[in-house]
Amino acid sequence: MICKESSNKYKYFYREFLSQSTLNWLLEKNNPSVRYFTLKNLLDKKKSAEEIIAVKKQIMFNPPVTKILKHQNSDGSFLTDKMIQKYGKIRAKSGYLPKYKATIWQAIFLAQLGADKNDERIKKLCNYILDTNYSKKYKTIGSYYQRKGKILFFTMPCYLGNMVLGIIKIWIL
Repeated sequence: MICKESSNKYKYFYREFLSQSTLNWLLEKNNPSVRYFTLKNLLDKKKSAEEIIAVKKQIMFNPPVTKILKHQNSDGSFLTDKMIQKYGKIRAKSGYLPKYKATIWQAIFLAQLGADKNDERIKKLCNYILDTNYSKKYKTIGSYYQRKGKILFFTMPCYLGNMVLGIIKIWIL
């Protein structure tokens, strides 16, 4: 009970430091991602509020979301021939390398921008990541790679954490 009371007591502590001019700037219509998270996290608007729903839809039609999604493949990935040449097809398909360009990283960026989980491209992206990285044999998520002609599977905390972060942020936020 102490923790719950404590967390509620400080839930909106920042409001005394947030000036109206700063809030107006965060709510400008030219950046729907910032506007969405300001409404949701700072002003505590419900996800079902009309304004939140409208802003969430706008996110999908504004850069940088549009710039990221124009590079998406029809299967939901961001896999390129260059990645396959550098890392091999099996490792490249996992979507982690190269950092900041591969599929998992695009999911993280899109999540941080507030991408809409109901958008078909976002659904394809999440499904691609899960389908490509789930091992039926080990019943877990990880990465496949090839070594000396053998296909191996491993889990790595940073890899798994980033993958889960991207998907969960999209589906929950």
